[in-house]
Amino acid sequence: MREPVTSAARFGAENWSHRLSSQHVDEIDAALADVGRSDRPLLTVRARDFAVPRLAAELGRIVNLVEQRDGFAVVRGLDAGRYNVHGLRMLLWAMGQHLGTPVPQTTDGHMLRSVPATADAGFHSGGSDVSAFLVTGAGASASFVSSESLVREVHARRPDLAERLSGRYAFDRGAEPVPGELPYRLLPLTCRAGGRLSMRYRRDEIEAAHARPDLPSLGSADLDLFDLVDEIASDRRYRVDVQLDAGDLVLVDNYSTLHMLGAENQASPQLLRLWLTLPTGRDLPTGFTWESPGYGGRGGRGGAVPRDVISLPSGCAGPKSRLATAV
Repeated sequence: MREPVTSAARFGAENWSHRLSSQHVDEIDAALADVGRSDRPLLTVRARDFAVPRLAAELGRIVNLVEQRDGFAVVRGLDAGRYNVHGLRMLLWAMGQHLGTPVPQTTDGHMLRSVPATADAGFHSGGSDVSAFLVTGAGASASFVSSESLVREVHARRPDLAERLSGRYAFDRGAEPVPGELPYRLLPLTCRAGGRLSMRYRRDEIEAAHARPDLPSLGSADLDLFDLVDEIASDRRYRVDVQLDAGDLVLVDNYSTLHMLGAENQASPQLLRLWLTLPTGRDLPTGFTWESPGYGGRGGRGGAVPRDVISLPSGCAGPKSRLATAV
């Protein structure tokens, strides 16, 4: 993977920017028209129902670059103003079907969510292999930092703190109560598997979990480490900043790259977000991720565990249709 932290100035748009052709857009319009004529509920649509052979091949090429090399991509060429709200949701959901397996983002089974560009307060990793965002309003921006280079910078600046990167911290599960399970996950910040480094970082979730009375409080060294990670990620010399336009599709590998979303003004634009498991995602050790129930197919990796799925006896497939919640 390229390393924007140590070479942000040289990591230009020719690496991360991709533009759809008029043929891709024509395929999208034809596929949306077919799905619309059949009046299909959003979450019943699968890749086979959204026939976009040229686009599917291009998306496969791009997501492979994201996972194997660049860590993120911005796919341009869609005019968001040509589609209504349902069309944009269907578009992201259907493209996601050609990229991987969506996983739930909430315990209510929400698979696709609308989030403001100011929802993310700092650099972090998402809750699945890849986060996919479709920008629905102008004025959004995004910033990206390579996990590999960030970790290297921590080792260079504060080797006394670097060993804590492989230590386990509690990540708060928020409103994800799971019967018989802890309200947090114990995970390392970083791990290496198959010769690749993976990083999971959500400072807000870690601090919330360690504020619990049944967990040890974070020490000064822990906070120093988080401050250093935030400082490196926020330094303009080490990050890649991208201005986003309505219709842009953003793909982020959540193990190799931390990201942050922003907006130019308080009237922040909305983005649609999908969490995806890749069919050929990287190897990860037990304890760094978890399986999440799928809908009508194999389970995903990461994401939230829907409450109704937890309560279902083994083999009860029928009620799963009630969990197909779009937003």
